Amino acid sequence: PLMWRALRGRDASLGLAHPDTLDSLHRFTEVLGVLAASDDGVIPPWSPERLQALNNYAMMLKAAGDLPKAEVLYSRALQSAERLFGPRHPSTLTIANNLGVLLQALSKPLEAEQLLRRAFEGREESLGPMHMDTLQSLSSLAVLIAFLGKNQHAED
Repeated sequence: PLMWRALRGRDASLGLAHPDTLDSLHRFTEVLGVLAASDDGVIPPWSPERLQALNNYAMMLKAAGDLPKAEVLYSRALQSAERLFGPRHPSTLTIANNLGVLLQALSKPLEAEQLLRRAFEGREESLGPMHMDTLQSLSSLAVLIAFLGKNQHAED
């Protein structure tokens, strides 16, 4: 599977003890455990654990280079997060940001901009303007705006 390929790739290029490899290993085992428990009916389909597994699996697919499948999972995770937590919850905004970055990589800049603005504005409102997550969203949005040729807004 693609998750395994991403993990092996990080192990080969970075080594097993590297933090990024260990993070991939953690996400891989977490996703497998949650998905197995979901299939057994232990974890309901709209639980926070299943949502986190969807997000992590999408991250693994992105790392493995399967951007179209990652888009499907991020979209499903975003819909689930909106239903479970609401549109302005930090978890929902994290997934919106992740999907926005992915859409930019997929050459879908207008969709990406909408999600990145939503993530930035929501994080700025709920977490404050200097929170690391807010600044990360601001950076992602600024890169996209510069890419779109709206440099005056990216520099403001």
